[in-house]
Amino acid sequence: MNPEDKEKDSHSNDAIQDDPTKVKINPDIRENLKGVWTFLKITLSFKEGANVEGTIKNIKEGIDFKGPNVWVLICSIVVASVGLNTNSTAVIIGAMLISPLMGPIRGIGLGVGTNDIKLIFDSLRNFGVAVGISVLTAWIYFLVSPISEFTSEIEARTSPNLMDVFIAFFGGLAGIIAASRGDNSTVIPGVAIATALMPPLCTAGYGLAIGELSLFLGASYLFLLNTLFICLSTILVVRYLKFPLRKFIDRKVQKKVTWTTYVILFLVVAPAIFLFYIKVQETVFRENAKKYARQIILADDEIRADFAYNYDGDSSNVEVFLRNKVVSSDVIDTWKRQMISYGLSPHFLKVIQGEDLEQKIRSLKENLSNSNNNESISIIRDKQEHINRLEQQLAIKNKELESVNSNEIDIESIRKNIDLHFPEVDTFEVYSGVMANKKEQIDTLFAIAVKYSGKLKEVEKQKLNEKLKKQVEIQLESQKIESNKTIKVYNY
Repeated sequence: MNPEDKEKDSHSNDAIQDDPTKVKINPDIRENLKGVWTFLKITLSFKEGANVEGTIKNIKEGIDFKGPNVWVLICSIVVASVGLNTNSTAVIIGAMLISPLMGPIRGIGLGVGTNDIKLIFDSLRNFGVAVGISVLTAWIYFLVSPISEFTSEIEARTSPNLMDVFIAFFGGLAGIIAASRGDNSTVIPGVAIATALMPPLCTAGYGLAIGELSLFLGASYLFLLNTLFICLSTILVVRYLKFPLRKFIDRKVQKKVTWTTYVILFLVVAPAIFLFYIKVQETVFRENAKKYARQIILADDEIRADFAYNYDGDSSNVEVFLRNKVVSSDVIDTWKRQMISYGLSPHFLKVIQGEDLEQKIRSLKENLSNSNNNESISIIRDKQEHINRLEQQLAIKNKELESVNSNEIDIESIRKNIDLHFPEVDTFEVYSGVMANKKEQIDTLFAIAVKYSGKLKEVEKQKLNEKLKKQVEIQLESQKIESNKTIKVYNY
C-alpha cells in the first residue's frame, strides 16, 4: 500500500471514530472475546472502591454486645416475638430492621478470612452472649404472653428448607459487600439477613416456653444453618478482596495460628456444605414425590387421596391416604414400579385405605339373587336387611365425601401440630364427615382416633383428649373450615 492509500485509510478511520452513526467492526474473534471478558470483569468486580481498613474497623466495633447493643437486641427480639405470636409479618419485618445480631457473625467470618484468632474467639464469645440473651428474652415473653397459639409464622421457622439457605448465603453476601464499601448500615442487607436469624431464635424461645424440645431443636437447627452460610459468604468476600492476613513475629506462632484458622474454616465450611446437600436432597425428594402423586395416583379422577411426604434418607416414605376407594395389590405394585421413573424407591410408598362399601354391596346383592329357593325366608330377609344397612352407610359415606370435598382439611398441618404439641401420641386416625342418630338428626363431624404410646392412666388420656380437641378447634378455625362441625377425640 502506497503512502497516499495509507493516509486515506487513516483519514477514513478517523472519520468513522468521529461519526457516532458509524461503527467499526473488528473481525478478530479472539480480540472480541477478550474485550467481552474485560467488560464483564470491570462490570462484575467489586474490588475497586473497597475500604478495607474502614470495613475491618466497622466489623470490630459491631462485635461487642454490651450497653446499647444489648437493649436494642432485646427490643428487637420482643418485637419479633410479638409478630410471631400474633401472626403479623409486618411486625416481624419491623424487628428485622433494628436487629444488631449480625456483628459477631461478621466478626467470625472476618477472623477466619484474615487468620485473626483473637477476633474469632472474641466474636464467638459475643455471639454466644447475643444468642443467650435472644433465647432468654423470647422464652420470658412467651411464658407471660396470654396467647400460646401455634401460628403459621412460628410453624414456618420450625425447620429449614432450601430457600432459607439461599436467603442466608446471599443475604450475608449482600451484607459484607455493602460493608466493604464503608457502608455499615444494616437497613439494606438487614431485611434479608434478619429474615434468616431473628424469627428462628424467637421460635426456639417459644419451644422452651411450651416445653417442646423438638420445636426448640428444629428452630435452633435453622438458626445454626443460616449462621454457617452467612459466615461462609463473609469468608469468601474477605478472601476475594484480599484483606491483609494477620502477621506474627514468631514463626511457630504464625504456623500454629494458620493451622488453627484452617481447622475453624473447615468446621464452618464442611457442615455448611453437608447441610446444604441434605436440604437439596430433601427438596428434590419432595418435588419428585408431589409430581408423582399428581401425575400417577391422582391421574385417576375417581380417586380422592391425601398425601404425606416424610424425608429421612433411605427411610423416607410417601404415605397415600385413600379416602373413597380400595385398590388392589396389583394396582399398588404398579404404582410402586412407576416410582422409579420419578427418582423414588418403590419401598417408599405406603398406601392406607379403608373398606370399599360399594364393592361389598354389589357382592351381597349378587349372592342374594343367586340364593337357592329352598333357603329359608328368614335368611333371605337377613341378607336384605344387611344390604339396607350397608346402603345407609354408603349414603352417609357419600355425604362425608361431599363434606370433605367442600372443606378441604390440611391433614399434613394437623399431623405436624400433633407431632409438635403431643409427643405422647403414637398413631392417630382422622375422620371428617357426618353423624346421624335414630332421630334422623344429621350433623357434620370431625373425629380423631388417638393411640397413645406408653402406659397412661385414663384420667391422663382424658386430659390429653381435651387439650387435643381445643388445639384442633383452633386449627380448623385458622383453616377457615366451617365452625359448626362437631369435634370428637377418642382412643383406641
